[in-house]
Amino acid sequence: MGLKLPDELDFIRAGRLPQKVSLKRTGNKVVMITGATSGVGYATAMHFAKMGAKLVLLARNKEKGASLKKLIESSAAGSCRVYTADLSSLREVATALEQIRSDLSKIDILINNAGAFRTRKKLTADHIDSVYTVNHLASFLITINLVPLLSRSDAPVVLNINSEGHRFSNVCLNDLAWNKRIYTGLRSYGASKSAQLHCMYILKKELEKFGIMLNSMHPGAVRSKIDSKSGWLYKMYYKIVVTPFLKDPRISADAIYYLTTCDDRKGVNGRFYNLTNEEKPAPHAQESAFSEAVYLHTIKLLNGFLDRSVLNPEIKFSKYEASK
Repeated sequence: MGLKLPDELDFIRAGRLPQKVSLKRTGNKVVMITGATSGVGYATAMHFAKMGAKLVLLARNKEKGASLKKLIESSAAGSCRVYTADLSSLREVATALEQIRSDLSKIDILINNAGAFRTRKKLTADHIDSVYTVNHLASFLITINLVPLLSRSDAPVVLNINSEGHRFSNVCLNDLAWNKRIYTGLRSYGASKSAQLHCMYILKKELEKFGIMLNSMHPGAVRSKIDSKSGWLYKMYYKIVVTPFLKDPRISADAIYYLTTCDDRKGVNGRFYNLTNEEKPAPHAQESAFSEAVYLHTIKLLNGFLDRSVLNPEIKFSKYEASK
């Protein structure tokens, strides 16, 4: 009988397990991916395109988005729509979402992949840490605003690309600008990913009323450009010390594809995965009374920043109800 690792080290066990794959073609499923112009998002977009999906991409860089659209439609013979928004600007995200809701009739799979990491603090126009805004607030806003389109799918799935980095720090709701604490890139990143997990536990219950399954996953130690907004010293360290040990992001794409398309994932909700293997998040990021506090605080922030009702916690999702 093997020695059972404590919850804090469960990621070691999960990371060593064999990975599962899905060979099922997506047919005409509509798949939306954020942050698809590089790294994990790029590999995932290409994988879905080759499997027949109709892609909807939300990108920060208009030129890179257009280039990827051209590549997908020429080499993968797939269809692709591209929308542009900087996820650190919730107003830009809200504007893009309005256009998406106007253009599309449904979304089958939503992959909240876009992420940010900064070694130096940067605040948004709303005086919130930009990393927290991109990694948590934007993905939450995207998900709840696309409920009408997701609810028209036969088996809608939302997958948040989270991270083992959530283990670095829990979220401090009364200091999202890091004025009371010393800012570090790892703590900021960890807080944003922990907040995303806390909200998943509450949001999954609301989405389930519409048949929407919501899960999160760590994409593995793979090459990406998530450090592009970091200082030069960290970039050098990342390039010289870290990058040689990182794997091809196609490993992540395979795992994402499995978690969102495989038949044995149907009905699975509110779980956290290390690639394709389920594991327990860090104790501070597991479901608790604090999870609802983070959820309600997130709603309050979005309502305040956007000067309109994004989600009324009293009526839950009734305003987003859509006919099947």
